[in-house]
Amino acid sequence: MTLRVYALYGCSSRVLGSMAIIGAAIASVACWAVFAGPKTVVLQQTFGCYARPSYDTSIRLATAWEAMFAYDSIVFALTLVKTWRRRNVKFRMGELPIVSLLLRDGAIYFAVMALSNLANIMTFYFCGPFLRGGLSTFSASISVTMMSRLMLNLHETASIGILSTHTNTQ
Repeated sequence: MTLRVYALYGCSSRVLGSMAIIGAAIASVACWAVFAGPKTVVLQQTFGCYARPSYDTSIRLATAWEAMFAYDSIVFALTLVKTWRRRNVKFRMGELPIVSLLLRDGAIYFAVMALSNLANIMTFYFCGPFLRGGLSTFSASISVTMMSRLMLNLHETASIGILSTHTNTQ
């Protein structure tokens, strides 16, 4: 999504630098949340091979997911601002302009990912020890699926795509 925002803003190095700094800050928060904490973990007696995390560990893991949600929100806000400013650009009849496509697909991606991440974050706070973070795999999988959808829609709309071939006729 960062590359889409970078392209949307005309390959502005200022936008890329800002996104890199924000991304590094959010990654730092996520790393701190995951790796800072007690170095020795006392596992409670469980059945099977699943070690249930403590509530404090779950809160730290939820913080990492919240940081990811914050970055998605920033990317969506930047997409929304730029596409809203360019919404009146003229286009040929029957075509969906790329800017409108970016806004539509970005909004769908953000809505699906926000709901998925929110549901996952809530499992860390409110579920029992064996269900904490149970939607993490689903959230990661739906992220890949939604990103593929975005790329395929963009490829379908663009006149020259990754599967296009060009022949030189001279």
